[in-house]
Amino acid sequence: MKKIATKLLTLVLILSMVATFAGCGQDTPQNSATPSATSSATPNEPADTGSEGQSGDLHEIYTYGDVLSLSGIKPPTFNSRAHIFKALPEETTDKKLKIGLSIVSQNTAWFVEVGDSIKRFCDAKGWDLTMLIAEFSPEKQSEHVDTFITMGVDVILIDPTDVAAAKEMVQRAVDAGIPCIGIGQELAEDSAIVTSVMSNSYMNAFNVGLVAGDYFEGQPIKAGAMFGKLGSGSSESRINGFMGAILYKRAQQAGDNISKEDAMILGQKMLEQIRATGKAINEKYDFEVLCSNGDAEWSEIGGMEAAEEMITGYPDVNLLLVDQDFMAVGALQAVEQMGYEPGKDIQIISAADSYYIALEYIQEGKILATGYGPAAAIGEGVINLVDKIFVQGYDANDMVISTDLDPIAIYSENVDDFYDYPNTQFAKAIVPTYLTIPEYNAAHGN
Repeated sequence: MKKIATKLLTLVLILSMVATFAGCGQDTPQNSATPSATSSATPNEPADTGSEGQSGDLHEIYTYGDVLSLSGIKPPTFNSRAHIFKALPEETTDKKLKIGLSIVSQNTAWFVEVGDSIKRFCDAKGWDLTMLIAEFSPEKQSEHVDTFITMGVDVILIDPTDVAAAKEMVQRAVDAGIPCIGIGQELAEDSAIVTSVMSNSYMNAFNVGLVAGDYFEGQPIKAGAMFGKLGSGSSESRINGFMGAILYKRAQQAGDNISKEDAMILGQKMLEQIRATGKAINEKYDFEVLCSNGDAEWSEIGGMEAAEEMITGYPDVNLLLVDQDFMAVGALQAVEQMGYEPGKDIQIISAADSYYIALEYIQEGKILATGYGPAAAIGEGVINLVDKIFVQGYDANDMVISTDLDPIAIYSENVDDFYDYPNTQFAKAIVPTYLTIPEYNAAHGN
């Protein structure tokens, strides 16, 4: 069935020459249901990344300096964050809470639903919510934080436009006595954020990439990478996760006994090539990736433009690695408009959102897979946490830096389990589990 409510009636696209693809190159930012080839597990299961390399020491992937593009890969244990002051309340309260929300954008249904779901859950508790829209601007978001400080809100929810800038904003709020909870992207572990409620960008993409790796067994892969925003932690870690998983699958198919962590490093090296030159290739595993020019800004129009540019300049592309579902829907429309058959001539995978239109395309065989990440699960998850802290007295002083939704690949075999339209525009919501660092370490440490 087709319920493409967001299809565009007309759109004039200016086609770019292939030379423009090198626009992806930039300096490397600094900062901050996985089955094996022989396993009977499905891509629904959480990836077991393990912790050791060949030497038995902590694997390089867990100490790699470029954490921006590895967001979501968690080490076996975390160091305590309890010593970082976070301005958490000392006592419970039954007063009407005032909450400030600075959200990146309202340019897609996902961002709209994040804001709407937070408002719904606040209204249900009788709390006041002030939502401000940053429009992808760190400067505007900084002004939002100052506004919330002046208002004297009880807690700030921040959807970072830039993770480095957000770290300073959070510190400013905490210094003013206001705790902050993140949405959508994790901040550095030494930041004063309580935690960030989010989908796991890397592991979502990794699990989706495993589906693509299975599909393309025995075939060369010529992929186009489409970033919502190059330099964004969520965007880069999603494309990175795709590449790491595909390389892992292809290594297994070639009989090479490498660990998932080894494959993740290979994927990271490809991402670094993309940043520098706009393209990357792993000749051993017959896997080539070219980057689209410019940012698609997580929108359907951006995805359409990026895909048409990609296919025009790179006509033998057979796989599109897409940041999230709105871009994927736009990319699919471009594929069809250019005379290709999605799901046959060109496969499309997406890492995030589990948007109902993308799920319908999976049912139709036009999109191969997407990652789990319904907006309402983020909204409910963050407001539940506020309630636990302020009303129930939950000790959130030493939480894991990110509170993740389950990283699940949604594909042909399980899509019907998650599809719930018209009840929701996204997959059925599963609220994340909140973990302190001692709880995480006890569950994951050796």
